[in-house]
Formats: sequence, C-alpha cells, structure tokens
Amino acid sequence: MSEERLERMEGMIEQLIKLVAESHRKADESVRKADESIEKADESMGIAQESLNLSKETLIFLKKMEEKNEQRHKEVIKEFRNQSGEIDYLREMVSKHDMEIHKLKASN
Repeated sequence: MSEERLERMEGMIEQLIKLVAESHRKADESVRKADESIEKADESMGIAQESLNLSKETLIFLKKMEEKNEQRHKEVIKEFRNQSGEIDYLREMVSKHDMEIHKLKASN
C-alpha cells in the first residue's frame, strides 16, 4: 500500500509541477502583455505631448496673427478716417466753389 501511496504522491507532484509551470507561463505572458501595454501608453503619451506642443505652437501663431490683424485694422481705420476727412473737405470746397460759380452767374 505504501507503493500505491508513493505512486499517487508522485502523480500529484507531477501534476503540481505542471500546474506551477503553467502558472509561470501565464505569469510571464501577463508580464509581457503589461510591458506591451506600458509601451503603447508611453507611445500614446509621446503622441499626446507632440499634439499638445503643436497646439501650443498653433495658439502662439494665432495670437501673433490676431495682434497683426488688430494692428492692420487700426491702420485701416486711421486711413479711412483720414480719407473721410479729406472727402468732407473736398465736398465743402466743391460746395463753396459751386456757390461762387452760382454767384458769378447770377451777377452777370
């Protein structure tokens, strides 16, 4: 009977060794998958950082464009006001000359 018990114990030990080996294999696979996930996360973080940097650069560019556009707007408004003033002056002069012409015609 002790031989049967010994054989059973050997069978159980073999089974235990197989289970431990399978457990190690699964643990190694889990570690590999975790490493892959970490690498993918690192890549994603790198891409996200690049995207953030591009977004910051774009924002800086847009702010500079906005400043330039504001300056251009001010210059255009200034020029428009100068031209409006000149137009008003010329209208007054034309009106004044028209009145003088009318007076000259009326006096002849």
